[in-house]
Amino acid sequence: GGRNPSFDEKFHIPLIEGLRELSINVWNSNTINTDDFIGSCRVPLNKVLTSGYDDASWPLQTRHMKVCWGSEAHHAL
Repeated sequence: GGRNPSFDEKFHIPLIEGLRELSINVWNSNTINTDDFIGSCRVPLNKVLTSGYDDASWPLQTRHMKVCWGSEAHHAL
């Protein structure tokens, strides 16, 4: 937790024909208050579609379009 949390989550997302990018929204889960939006990013799928694999990271953007360089979405497909 804290200011630099690390989420070690893995998801299996089947690719749909014609899908060219994933939109990812990251939220924290609060038990007492409403959940907080952390950031979002768009992940292009061109590399994974051509080579079958992509191991890259994308910085998250806040609601105010600021880039959160300490926060990123990482995927290995």
